[in-house]
Amino acid sequence: MRHGRWILIAVTGFCCGATQGREIQLVVDLPASCAEARRVRLDLKGVEFPRNRAANIRIYARPAEGDEIYFGLLALLAESVKAEGVRKGDALRVDAEPPFLEWLNRTPRAGQLTLVLRPYAGKKAATDLEWKVASATLACR
Repeated sequence: MRHGRWILIAVTGFCCGATQGREIQLVVDLPASCAEARRVRLDLKGVEFPRNRAANIRIYARPAEGDEIYFGLLALLAESVKAEGVRKGDALRVDAEPPFLEWLNRTPRAGQLTLVLRPYAGKKAATDLEWKVASATLACR
């Protein structure tokens, strides 16, 4: 079995503090070595989320030019409707979906890329959700 090597790309800027019903934007460096990656993974650390809420976090890449590209989905489950407090995630991972990988393979240049995390409750935006992400890294293999 052949194992690839992961290239970690640190986030150069991210939204900090709690957000209420807003998207979180992460700016990451995208080196040219990721242009032919077969797998790309977003690692989120320090995610804080209410224990009594469930949400789907839709993740999109927003290139400097062109439309947003779907990256992937992160499902956050509620413990219970009656649960209190905040859940803290040690490390949450999201693998990039084919639309992002296809775009990445067509984009041979290096640069910065903005990732947008949008919380949804079903088909509607979760406008009253209080959550945050402390840090993130993008890994290519």
